[in-house]
Order: sequence, then structure tokens, then C-alpha cells
Amino acid sequence: MNSKTVQSGILRVALLGAVIMIIALILYYMFQYKQLNAVREYSKKDKELLIDRILSVTYHQYTNIVHDNSAWDECYQAMCEGNKKWLDDNIGYMIDGYKAAAVGMFDTLGIIKYENRAAGMENIPFYPFAGADMGNLFTKELFPHFYAKFEGKHFVYFCSCLVSAASINSRNEKPRGYMIFVKEIAEEDINLMSIALGGMYMTFAQDDKAYADTVKAVAPMAVTNRELVDYTNKHVAYMCFCYEDMLSKQLNQFVPIFLLIAFLCLGIFFAIMLYVKVKVTKPLSQIDESFKSEKTDSIVPLKSETNEFGVISRMMEDFFIQKDSLKMLNAELATQKEEMLVQNETLQQQKEELLVQSENVSRLNDQLRTINDDLAAQKVLLELRNHEVTTANEQLTAGINYASRLQTAMVQAVAPNYSIFRNYFVIYQPKDIVGGDFYFAKKVNNQIIAAMGDCTGHGVPGAILASMGLSFLNELINDQKGHDIMPGEILDALRTKVRSALGLDQEGQLRNDGMDIALLIYNENTRLGYYAGAQRPMVLVRDGAVLTIKGDSMPIGHYILDKNFSSTMVQLQENDKIYLYSDGCTDQNGGALNRKIMSKNFKDKILEFSTLPFERQKTALTNFIYDWKGDKPQTDDITLLAFEI
Repeated sequence: MNSKTVQSGILRVALLGAVIMIIALILYYMFQYKQLNAVREYSKKDKELLIDRILSVTYHQYTNIVHDNSAWDECYQAMCEGNKKWLDDNIGYMIDGYKAAAVGMFDTLGIIKYENRAAGMENIPFYPFAGADMGNLFTKELFPHFYAKFEGKHFVYFCSCLVSAASINSRNEKPRGYMIFVKEIAEEDINLMSIALGGMYMTFAQDDKAYADTVKAVAPMAVTNRELVDYTNKHVAYMCFCYEDMLSKQLNQFVPIFLLIAFLCLGIFFAIMLYVKVKVTKPLSQIDESFKSEKTDSIVPLKSETNEFGVISRMMEDFFIQKDSLKMLNAELATQKEEMLVQNETLQQQKEELLVQSENVSRLNDQLRTINDDLAAQKVLLELRNHEVTTANEQLTAGINYASRLQTAMVQAVAPNYSIFRNYFVIYQPKDIVGGDFYFAKKVNNQIIAAMGDCTGHGVPGAILASMGLSFLNELINDQKGHDIMPGEILDALRTKVRSALGLDQEGQLRNDGMDIALLIYNENTRLGYYAGAQRPMVLVRDGAVLTIKGDSMPIGHYILDKNFSSTMVQLQENDKIYLYSDGCTDQNGGALNRKIMSKNFKDKILEFSTLPFERQKTALTNFIYDWKGDKPQTDDITLLAFEI
């Protein structure tokens, strides 16, 4: 054996090992970089999506404001008559209610007919729209919005055409005028959006240079932006969103670790090479010399070693001593002896292997018995648990069924009947065993009271609210003792009772629970009625046409607006058909495109079936709802109270 060859081979192996280790680290670094880069891209997409979602929700809130207030017949009439007090009460409230900077209304020639500005916003202008320019603003969108900057502040303008109430959803009629709602993007709004975006830092940059300076200033944070443009699509500013770049942070942490590991690997391999040279190469050289000379002089220092080289040295010395003796023995006997030794070792090894296998089989049998016992015990436990769950489920279902009977009994006490209405029908289909909707009909002297309520939630929580609302409403009607009853006053009193009953939650905050309700009260002799609604309309079918009487845009419960409910006078006529329904009738998903029924579609069906007898109307509307639903789950409780004057 050539010791130089061995040493050279070991050095090559050590060097190759070091190179492979470093290459492995580089590949690992590249893989980590690729993975982190992919994570950064996904994170960036998530951030972009979150930003768009938050901006969309924020702008949708104010778009809904101009959407609802621009399709109000009384509003248009007040603008035409110059009734500033009415407009201040019903349109100007947006200054305080929604912290608007300004609210303005224009006629179709672009001439301003009404304006109201917040304190300190007197110099904020409305753009000088005129005639065609105002119309051109609405050619691409029904509810456009754009941005402007005045006196160092940024503002967003939300616009809408003025149309009649009948065109609130379709917007297919010629505009009567225009409404503009101006909102300052204040520091409070930026802070709210920053919280919604998970703590992103937000700022404005006026141009590309300012945006580039912002990117440099917040490095190593990542920056994305949304361009703000004015009504002519010209640049106003950039809204910048800054967030932490995880890739840069991870790479900054990874590089020192990579260098440390690389140098550590090199140090280990050089230490191994030095150890091999001293502990392996030199003994191999001595053994090689002894083999070549067939003398033991060179391996004498190794005999005292306790490692493998010491064993080899001692064996070599014995070998050389026995060599001379063995030469005298017969080659055939030596061969036979060696064969017998080999056979004996093989038999002994086979015997030991059989014993080990026998012990393994016995141990496996014991384990299988233990496993079988455990499985049997677990089966008994599972059967017991299954019985407990089944029993609990049966008890819960029985309790809910009993609650359903109680709810039915409460509703039947104030349910419509033919002593109150000449014709009527009720569709009542809770989403669960019990529901959060209720209906109410009662005759007090010569006054007829009809109501339909839709409480927050469904199931047991909704049923509790529905029972409470029904009880409060019946109590308030009875307390009038035959006096003329105004529905708006009843809803004011009902709201007070509901707020008092709900109180505060465990954290001391006002509860958002409550109910929407439609309430009609009319004199059965004069047919003069009054309607009040909490976020629910009344639909009236007369002479083949549908009339919708809206209620107030606030629920029975705690709400940002806190004004009295209004009572709308309605002169009813014989054969008028009245329909009061919950939003479960219009929000049910289904159809060919899996969409909601929507109010317009539902009203069209009411008009289509209104010529049928009432029982057939009930069947037709019920079939329409369930045909639309198909195999989709029921979305909410479904309730409809219909009657004929």
C-alpha cells in the first residue's frame, strides 16, 4: 500500500466534501431565495387585494349615500321649490352625520341649486360643471367619484344623477339633476384605513419624484400606490401604502448565517485532513513498510496502541511468527481446517439469527394482543360517547321544537283572520326550526294594524328577539286604548323598549342587535292610513301598478342616526292589495346564475300574481321562491303578509 497515494486520496475526498458542502449551501440559499421571493410575491398580491378591498368598502359606503339620497322624489321637489329648510334637514345632515366637507345639488344645466358646507370648508369649490360637461361625467359610470386637492388637503367627490324613487335601482330614466357629496381624506380616515390594513403606514406623494423619495425614505419597507385623479382624469396625487418587506429581512438574517456555516465547514474539513494525516496516513505508511519487508521493526511503536492499527500490528506480528510454522503443515489440512472454521461460524451465526427471530416473533405477538385489547376498550368508549351525543342532540331538538310551539302560539294570538281582512294570506318559512321573523294583525275599534318584523339573525337567537318584539308591539298597541295611533310614534316607543331590553354587551359596548319592521295603521271606514317602516318598505298594488312606500333608513335598535320615525299618510282604496315582507324573500340565492332574487324581480312577481285569488297568490309566490332556491340552502327566514283592503 502506498501511503502517499492514500494521503492524496484522502485529501481529494476531503476537498471534494468541502466543495460539495459549499455547493449544497449555495443551492439551499438559492432555494430559500426562490421560496422567499415567491412568498413575497404572494404577500404583495395579498396586500394589493386587501388595499383594493378596503378602498372599495370605504368608497362603497359613501356611494350608497348618494345612491339612496339621489332617488328621492321629495328631495327633487324641495330642490325645485328652493325649500332650503327641508334640504338642510334631509340632505344637509350628511355634513355632521357622515363628516362631509360639502354637499351640493345642480339642475340639468349645471347651475347649483343647493349647497351646504362644513365649518372651515367655505373655500372648497364645486367644479364649474355646465350642461354637457355635467352629463359627460356620467357617461361611463352611474356613480362616479374623483379627487381634488385644495389648500394642502385631499378631497374625494362622490356624484350621482337625481332620479325618481321608482328608478332607484335601474337608473334608466333621464336625469333630473345632479348631487355631489364631498369628503375630505382626513388623518382620522387614514388612521382607520391603516388599522384595517393591518397597520400599514399610509401617506401622500404629489408627483413621481415625491413618490420616489417616499420609496427611498421608508426602505427597506416595500411601497405600493393608488393614483388619485380628478374629474378630467388628470393626476392629483399618489396614495402610498408602506409595509414590511419580509424577503429583505430574511436575506439580511440569512447571509451572516450562510457565511458562518461555510467557514465552519471549511474549518471542520481542514481539521479532519490534519487528523487523518497524523492518525491514519503515518500508521498506514508503517504497516505498508512492514508488509513490504515482512519484518515487524516498523510496527513495534503501533503494538501499544488500542485502536485498529494496534490490533492490526499485533495480528501482523502473530502472522509473521506463525508463518514459518504453518509452512510445515500440509496445505490440504490447512485448507480443510479453514473450511471447517468457516462452516462452524456460518452455523453459529444462523443459530443466533434464529434465536433473535424467535424473540422478535414473541415480542410482536405480545404487542398485537395489547393493541387488540386497546382497540376493544376504545370501541366501548366510542359507543358510549356516541350514545351520549345522540341523547344530547335529541334533548336539544326537543327543546327547540317546544320553543317553536311556544312561538307559534304567540304569533297565532295576533295572527290575521277574516274578521280583520276580507282576503289575506301569510307565507312563513323559518330557516331553522324557529325563526327571527314575525307578523302581526289586530283591530282596535275602527283601526286596523298590520305589521311584519325581521329580527337580527335566525334560529334560537332570532326567535328570542322576535318574541320580544312581538310582545312589545302588542303591549304598545294595547296601551293606546282606542286612541288614534300613529305608526311612527309606535316605532319610536318600540325602539326605546328594545334598546332598554338589549342593554350593553359583556365589554360594555352597545349591542348591534335589533329588528327591521313594516307597520301600517288605517281606518277601516275612511281607509285613511299611515305607514312607518324601519328599513322595510310597503308594496301596494293598485290598478295593475306597483307602488313602493319606503320607511326610514334606520333599524329598531342602536344606530348612528337617532331621529324620530316618520309616518307617511296613505289614502287607501277598495281592492288595494298590501304586501309586507322580510328581506329573506329577496336575498335568497339561486336561479341559473346563483344570484339573489332582488327587490325589483320580487315586486314584478307580486304584480304578476296579484290578479290571482289570494290562496293561489300564496301558492304561486311560494313556488317561485322555492323554484328559484333549487338545491341551494335557504339563506334567511322568509315571511310575507298580504291582504286586501
